Amino acid sequence: GGALLVTLAIVSLLLLLTPSGDMDAGAGYYLLFGALFAVSLPLLFWQERRAAEPMIATDLWTLRPIASANGATLAAGAVFMGITSFLPVYVQALMGRSATVAGLTLTMMALGWPIATVVAQRLYKFIGMRLAARIGGVLIFAGSLLFLLLHPGASPWIAALASLVTGFGMGFLMVTCIVM
Repeated sequence: GGALLVTLAIVSLLLLLTPSGDMDAGAGYYLLFGALFAVSLPLLFWQERRAAEPMIATDLWTLRPIASANGATLAAGAVFMGITSFLPVYVQALMGRSATVAGLTLTMMALGWPIATVVAQRLYKFIGMRLAARIGGVLIFAGSLLFLLLHPGASPWIAALASLVTGFGMGFLMVTCIVM
C-alpha cells in the first residue's frame, strides 16, 4: 500500500509541476493531478503510520534534530538544484560567455563542497554539529546573496565566487546533517 501511494503521490506531483510540451495543460489537467496529489499524500502518511514496517518512519519527524536536518537539507537541495539548473544557462545566454566558462563557474561549487566537507568533518568535533551546520547555512546564504550581483555585463568570476562560497556551505551543512 505504501509503495503504491508514494508512487501515486510523486508521479502526480511531477505531472502537476511539469506538463509535457505537446499536452494541452488546461485547467482540467491541473485539477486532476492536483487533486490526485492532495488525496494520495495524506493517505500515504495515514498508511505509513499504521504499517508494521513503514517505508517512511513518520515518528522520526517528531525528533527535532531529524526534522531540522531534513528541513535544512531540503532547502539546501533547492538552492543546489536552482544553481545547477540556471547558472550555466545564465552565464551562456545572458552574459554571453562560452559553455566552458559556464561550466567552470559551476565547477567551483563542486570544488568547494568536498573541501568544506573535509574541514567540517574535522572541525565539528571541536565546535559542535549545530555550529558547523549554522556555518554551512550562513555560507549558503552568503553565496546566494553573491548571485544577486550577477548581471549581463558582470564578470564570470562573481558567478564562480558565488558557486565556491555556496559549495563551502553545502559541504559544512551536509556533513553535519548526515552525522546528526
